[in-house]
Amino acid sequence: MLDSILLAVGFVISILIVMKNRKIIKRLSMSQMIFVVFSYIVTVFIAFIGIYYGGNWIAGQTSNLFFKYFIFFIIVVITISFCKILLGKVLHKITKGLLPSNWE
Repeated sequence: MLDSILLAVGFVISILIVMKNRKIIKRLSMSQMIFVVFSYIVTVFIAFIGIYYGGNWIAGQTSNLFFKYFIFFIIVVITISFCKILLGKVLHKITKGLLPSNWE
C-alpha cells in the first residue's frame, strides 16, 4: 500500500513540475525533449547502480552498524551530487542553455 502511495505522490509531483515549466518545455524541439527524458532515465539508472551496488558493497565491508549506515549515507550524498552535476551539464548542452534555468 505504501508503495502505491509513494508512486502516486511521485507521479503527481512530476506532473506539477511539468505544468510549472510548460513554457520552457514548449520552447524545446521534439528531439531535445526525447534526449532530456533519456538523460533523466540514464541519470537515475547511474544513481541506482552507484547507490545500490556500490553503496551496499562498500558499506558491507564494515561490521559496525553505525559506520555502515554512515558510510552508506555518505555514498548516497556523493552519488546524488555527482548525478546532479552530470545531469545539469548534459541538459545545458542538449537544450543550448535553456535548461536548467534555476539549477543551483
